[in-house]
Amino acid sequence: MSNEQETRNRKQEEIVVRAESSIARQSVRKMQLVSRAISGMTPAAAVEVLKFMNKKAAEPIGKTIRQAIANATNNLKIAESSFGRLLVELQEGPTMKRWRMGSRGRTKPILKRTGKIIVKLFIKKGEK
Repeated sequence: MSNEQETRNRKQEEIVVRAESSIARQSVRKMQLVSRAISGMTPAAAVEVLKFMNKKAAEPIGKTIRQAIANATNNLKIAESSFGRLLVELQEGPTMKRWRMGSRGRTKPILKRTGKIIVKLFIKKGEK
């Protein structure tokens, strides 16, 4: 798809539904591999792809996408046929700081990073 067609499609869509998962126990850098694989897909296609993906981050991202779909269908009464593409944003969450003993009685830091998943669901304009 060319840039002109892509900008036209984006103008015909609007963000309606947003779902977020507050703390996923995995670093954002690792979750980016999964989010880039499903970027620009429809929500139904993304959920299907995530079922068979062999990554730990596929499960929390898939759950958050299903949460956005459920919010749209149950709360806002939007038909699944009017869903456009989805956007997955990742943000850094709080970092748990731990330590391990090192040589000569010193301590070595361990940073257990977390991430925040935000899913924005685009709906085609004029359809609800």
